[in-house]
Amino acid sequence: MTDEGPEILNTEKEGNTVVAMSDGFSLYTVEFYYEKKQYVLDGDSSAPLSEVLAEIGLAGEAEGVAVSNEELFSVVKDEETGAWFVTALQPFDTQEWMTVTIGGIDYEILVLDALQPVTYWDPAT
Repeated sequence: MTDEGPEILNTEKEGNTVVAMSDGFSLYTVEFYYEKKQYVLDGDSSAPLSEVLAEIGLAGEAEGVAVSNEELFSVVKDEETGAWFVTALQPFDTQEWMTVTIGGIDYEILVLDALQPVTYWDPAT
């Protein structure tokens, strides 16, 4: 994307894949999953952790947060307001996690880049 609009890239077909090279960035999202609920965070952006938690069905004030890889996404507490913020830092191709403590209980949240497939384990089956 340029100031004038979308840029057309030269492409090559390699088998069933189309390949294009760009010297810019690519858009990506980071997705947070808990009990089949999802929150999508645009790449290179931030959102209040409370918004993420509400969307995936977790209520209450976060007491602590840990993430699997702070180079991919981070969660930081604003010391002035006490609010937590999640930031997507770069695309990734690994399965990651975020653990949030609410009311003394740890909740583990699955975190993926949008390109990763999502599978769920159902203990009832």
